[in-house]
Amino acid sequence: MGCFFRGETKRIKFTPTANIGAGTLVKVGDLIGVTTSPIAANTEGELQIDGTYELEGTTLTYTVGSVVTATVKSVAGEDVASQKVGICVKAVTSGSSVLFQLVPYLNSLTIASAAASAS
Repeated sequence: MGCFFRGETKRIKFTPTANIGAGTLVKVGDLIGVTTSPIAANTEGELQIDGTYELEGTTLTYTVGSVVTATVKSVAGEDVASQKVGICVKAVTSGSSVLFQLVPYLNSLTIASAAASAS
């Protein structure tokens, strides 16, 4: 069996069952991405799965390299809390937003803590 490079994928197509606004973090299966435009229910749209984003509405403190979590939407438009969405790229000690690199599959990974690794 072979595996052959076919290009870089920056967006995937999906069809939500509820209206989803532009700039919304959405979970499709194990993948999390960001909508680039509004998508009407039962209409195919695109989910950006690459890039650096500013997440508004956070009151948490993040250091560079730390995992950023957020409440995202399901394809049915329901809130899915505490999802790992990416890695912080600029430290934030206070404020209402965090700059992060989207890692679309991060939520499905198990990440060992430094303390657990050292023992």
